[in-house]
Amino acid sequence: MAAIRSCGFLEGGQTETGHFYACCRLGDAQARLDWLKRLDPERLALLKTFRQALSMAVADAAEHLWALKGRQLHARRSLDLDDERKASAELDKGARDFEKVVETFLDGNAGPMARLGLPREDTSRLIRELLDDMVMRRSADTGPVPVSAELLSRFPPEVRAIFQPYEASRPEPSETP
Repeated sequence: MAAIRSCGFLEGGQTETGHFYACCRLGDAQARLDWLKRLDPERLALLKTFRQALSMAVADAAEHLWALKGRQLHARRSLDLDDERKASAELDKGARDFEKVVETFLDGNAGPMARLGLPREDTSRLIRELLDDMVMRRSADTGPVPVSAELLSRFPPEVRAIFQPYEASRPEPSETP
């Protein structure tokens, strides 16, 4: 099944009766509107365009990376340690290859990165952390990724919100009446 893009805040919720449903990590409709009001719409549009261009640039590499992750998970379920080690090594190599594709994209998009306030080296470090997490995860879950708060503090609010939606939905102390 091919990957599809969806909102970074989309997650699964569960009712008291055990049924699952799609919901937003930011909260209800009013919470989403409040969050949007605090963001600069032009910067948000530029970030969206940047993310879409990045998604297109890495599409083939991402599909290959997820296929490798599938092989790793299959090997883990088979309980064959040699096969798991081999699949994990292939996934790690695939992650490094993916990282090179991203680095090439970032090199060619210095202008948009500067306008967005995306620090080049920190962006590379963030990508590395995300890829390392993917390689180490024992599932294909793409839920919240533990990214260091210190690293995220170097990014603008629109980027931090992608990784910390709960914090992003709360008003900053300076925004309270």
